[in-house]
Amino acid sequence: MKSPNPILNKNTLILAISFLAILVLICYIYPAFSLINEAKLTLDSKRAELEYTQKQNTDFALVKSSSEQIEERIEVISNLYVNGLNALDFISFLEEIATEIGLPDPGINMSVERISEQAATIPIQITLSGSFDKVINYLSQLEQSDYLIIPGEITMTKSGDGLVTTQIMSNTYWRY
Repeated sequence: MKSPNPILNKNTLILAISFLAILVLICYIYPAFSLINEAKLTLDSKRAELEYTQKQNTDFALVKSSSEQIEERIEVISNLYVNGLNALDFISFLEEIATEIGLPDPGINMSVERISEQAATIPIQITLSGSFDKVINYLSQLEQSDYLIIPGEITMTKSGDGLVTTQIMSNTYWRY
């Protein structure tokens, strides 16, 4: 009987181990690397999405903050307009200023020029008679009022006894 060749057995063993190593590499390690690579790509994609979402949240926070500031300003501006439903209150306000200063009731003429369904510009003509100081005081009170009154043309005519007759042409802004 022939004895087995130790070199052949050694080569066969190396060949078998190499074959098993290649088989393990092909069946287990390569798919694992593929899964790791896919997971890395997914992770990179999710990071990009997260950064984009964070930027959107930051942008949204800025927009929200700006809109709150704008809403506050709109509220302030809106309150400057005369409420069209309270026209009598506005006229009474103009007369009360004259009474407080000691002027006779002013003559008030108004004509409506609609800007839109919600707003209008109403030119108003106020005629006052009194001392120069009282008329200036009346103008100062108009300026300090909570209404949006923009004086345009002011005409003063000297009447007798140090009195002046004053016509004030102004625009007022109304909302409905």
